Amino acid sequence: MFSPRYKSYVMETKMNIAKNIVTLHKTFKKKVSSNSIEKHVSYLTGRALGARRGRQGWKCVYNHKNPTRENDYWLYEVELHFSKKSGRTKDLELVDKQWKEIVKYLDVACNNKNKFLGNPWSMIKTEENNKEEINISQALESKDVKKNYANINLNKHDYFDHIYDRNHQIEMVIKAINLAVETKMEERKHVVLLGPPGCGKTTILKALSKMLGDEEEAYIYMNGASTSKAGAEAKLGNASVIPPIMFIEEIEKTTEDSLRWLLTVLDERAELRKLNYRVDIKKSVPVLCIATANSEEKFEGFDSGALASRFPIRAYCQRPERNVLEQILKREIDKLGNHGIESTYDWIDPTLDYCLDEEKNDDPRHVITVCLTGRDGLLDGSFQETLKAVRKEGSS
Repeated sequence: MFSPRYKSYVMETKMNIAKNIVTLHKTFKKKVSSNSIEKHVSYLTGRALGARRGRQGWKCVYNHKNPTRENDYWLYEVELHFSKKSGRTKDLELVDKQWKEIVKYLDVACNNKNKFLGNPWSMIKTEENNKEEINISQALESKDVKKNYANINLNKHDYFDHIYDRNHQIEMVIKAINLAVETKMEERKHVVLLGPPGCGKTTILKALSKMLGDEEEAYIYMNGASTSKAGAEAKLGNASVIPPIMFIEEIEKTTEDSLRWLLTVLDERAELRKLNYRVDIKKSVPVLCIATANSEEKFEGFDSGALASRFPIRAYCQRPERNVLEQILKREIDKLGNHGIESTYDWIDPTLDYCLDEEKNDDPRHVITVCLTGRDGLLDGSFQETLKAVRKEGSS
């Protein structure tokens, strides 16, 4: 069902001098109300038509469709219909210039991390011209699309100093990046970091991202648990500068359909393909992929091993030994000083004795939690008694 605002837009179509459509996608863990979506759209269109852009005769109406379920997330789709009804409408070059500026500011608004808490809207731009089908591949080859890569920083400096016992894994990833860059992305040896939760995979990706440079230029980030097929295609398909590195976290935590687009991106074709009744996309995206996976079995099972075969480099990350956990706890205890909290390394031994010997739990995230919440209570054993009292009956 179309909203009344959308119906009024259709009735006025014959009056439009220029008409452009932008489709937005966003995933949510839970269903959200129409009012929430409308608030998001109001902000986005307000930024797109802000300042002088709204005074140039451009208007926008929108229609948001019913959400669809994808894995454990809800996918929301909104169509923004921009039209220019007044001003210098006969100057097509000026109209095109104004439209590109609107899209630019809309894209910035969609990726506002503070506004959308790190979960941006993905944008797909299409243009209607007398209802003719469009070929996005032609637009992608226009002079406005930069085929070169952004400059990336490959100096390790001190970006990895806070990560212990992962030097070999880090070195393997950086060597793969160096090879790709030196061969101008012709030799892309994709890397997957494998291991249980809490073994440093995500920490390595975060450090790499800080080293490389700005997101959407030096690298592109996706999460297998929340990135939809439509969202990924929109993100790559609309990129004017192709980031040389693509991070995918928890790549095995999605469906085969959601990741099938990745097969042509990661193999020798290095292209994004999408073909349906409205669009024909064939975009060259020779990126190096660095992924993480908790379950090697699930990773291997995707498409009978088709996805796993694209990753010739596998770096395994095991849970840290006691001596490494000691270093990690020292690092975390030192951080408390930044908040004016009195701390001592005396908490370390009782923390490790309890977690490793009593609970048999070597997950660094759990160990850190016990240490920083228990603190002095660990020294007299009172906090250990509290932990025993609240844990599940029968657990070790």
